[in-house]
Amino acid sequence: MTPITGMIEYESQGNSYKSDIFVDLEHYMTFYSTNTDEDEILKSIKNISVELKSIKKALENHSVEINDGKDA
Repeated sequence: MTPITGMIEYESQGNSYKSDIFVDLEHYMTFYSTNTDEDEILKSIKNISVELKSIKKALENHSVEINDGKDA
């Protein structure tokens, strides 16, 4: 994660100020995020898809074994 760099310019009581900023996000703070219902549904769909692919592969392998047995 790249640091945030920049300059803050502000005025207070008629005086102008400039201040450089540097924030190293890897060592600064922990960011917390929340998942929406849609995010959770998408995650579930992806998990289901992975499981279905695994089942498909297992069935294809089983079919090959059955066919190999008939040829013998």
